[in-house]
Amino acid sequence: MVGTFAHRVLELLLARPPAERTQEAARTIAREVWPETAHNSEFRALGLSADDERAFRWKGWIAVAGLWHLEDPSEVEVIDTERRIRTDIGGVPFLGVIDRVEASRDGTVITDYKSGSPPLERYQDDKLAQVLLYSAAITAADGIVPSKARLAYLGSTVIETEVTEDRVAKVVEALRSTWNQLLVASTNHSFEARPGPLCGWCPHVAHCEEGAAEVKARWQSGRIRSDAPALVILNL
Repeated sequence: MVGTFAHRVLELLLARPPAERTQEAARTIAREVWPETAHNSEFRALGLSADDERAFRWKGWIAVAGLWHLEDPSEVEVIDTERRIRTDIGGVPFLGVIDRVEASRDGTVITDYKSGSPPLERYQDDKLAQVLLYSAAITAADGIVPSKARLAYLGSTVIETEVTEDRVAKVVEALRSTWNQLLVASTNHSFEARPGPLCGWCPHVAHCEEGAAEVKARWQSGRIRSDAPALVILNL
């Protein structure tokens, strides 16, 4: 939810003319769009106290302000923000929302905002797979081949990669493999539980013994975000 709020503010900020992309403008936007989050059913389900809600808003603002630690938004040549794209990649139906498409001296750049902590170096390639797939989606939908794909960890760092045929082919093949596995599982009505961090955001966690156990273990050891919906679902 913090990320959703920050994304919304940055979307509206980057839609403004370059000279108006200031922190003061971002504060104004944050105040204006806060009711969207406050009235969201998932946010209300968190049952935050007044103090916790203020802490949530402050955390959201810190994420927004973190953009200025990475770049000067007035210098970004925006092509599109929050681009909803539906296409076919390697025979697999694809639906996604790209945070930002921009132009640079080297070509089109795909940027995705992250409000969490950046991954360790050995996990960076896995994380970059998302924006490489976004690059493939833009190519499939618009015929544009981006030059770079970036993950902007707000307030921290930017992780980026060149968009090459080999790198795109690798992530597309992984997507195709996963899709084929899902088709087989759907046909056989057999889905193997694979518990992990995302169990905290699974709406079916109450009906999955392995997933519920994973969430409880992470909660007890302090390894799950406080805004994970599964904590509410499981009354933790």
